[in-house]
Amino acid sequence: MRGDVIDGAGGGIVGTTWELLKMGAAIVNYGMTGLEQPVFPMQAVMKNVELKGSTMGSRREFGEMVQFIREKRIRPVVDRVVDGIENLEEIEGLFEDMRKGRHFGTLVVRIKGVRKEYSGGSKL
Repeated sequence: MRGDVIDGAGGGIVGTTWELLKMGAAIVNYGMTGLEQPVFPMQAVMKNVELKGSTMGSRREFGEMVQFIREKRIRPVVDRVVDGIENLEEIEGLFEDMRKGRHFGTLVVRIKGVRKEYSGGSKL
């Protein structure tokens, strides 16, 4: 296992994950929502880390991606969950973690009654 990284935020992901990656690993980026400019340190180059990027792609490609995730049983890393939008202080803590880069994985605000839990199905 190479320890590949799949990232939807971009920015400083290479600089913060290259030490975790094995020789020949890949970082796959499908979005650049982060404000930070990408940095590719020489240590990542020496490990032959490959940086792959993608635009949103076609509807067919999206369906293939959903199928791949289902088949490989890929699950997101969830760092922290806050239950309810009324917990404003905890939600502000999520934003503070994002601002300071203290989180690893997804930060979730669970809003009860909005939708059912994900069942693994797809509408595609």
